[in-house]
Amino acid sequence: MIRVFGFDFPGGLFFFPLVFTILNSANDVFGYRKARQIVWFSSLALLIGGLLVWIAFLLPENPEIGFHNSELVMIRIRDALFTTAIASIIGSWLCIWVFSWLKSKTVGRHLWLRCFASTAVVHLVFATPVAFVLIHHGFAHVSFMEISLYTFGFRLLLSTLFIPMTYAFVWFARR
Repeated sequence: MIRVFGFDFPGGLFFFPLVFTILNSANDVFGYRKARQIVWFSSLALLIGGLLVWIAFLLPENPEIGFHNSELVMIRIRDALFTTAIASIIGSWLCIWVFSWLKSKTVGRHLWLRCFASTAVVHLVFATPVAFVLIHHGFAHVSFMEISLYTFGFRLLLSTLFIPMTYAFVWFARR
């Protein structure tokens, strides 16, 4: 957890706007089919990474180090990683679908609207399960509604600030 403006947020919060900026840019320039391929490969990488973490948790720990309650910590981390991975995969699929649907409705115009709307849907879906796991395992010491709303609001703000970067990526890719 990190503290920003007096509020606690998950540390990965700053990476998601960049991920969805790249995904939206690829979707706009290369189309829905290529964006789906990107999501398949990133989902596979995420699942393999999760499997490797799970295997690492199964290995015996070094008794000389003497971690107290390490099993509890591992369960918390495992649940947080699992929830984040599943929410990320679902969020990526939602992002490319909403973005492509809006692209067809706007006839390829209004990139800012497609970026904002697809990202808003993703963050709304993503904020809820992640907030539940954070609070359930004691990572966050605020109410469920507070962490959901603040996480959603802060992610949406960051994603909005990244929209000019999407325009830059699209411009560069089309050159």
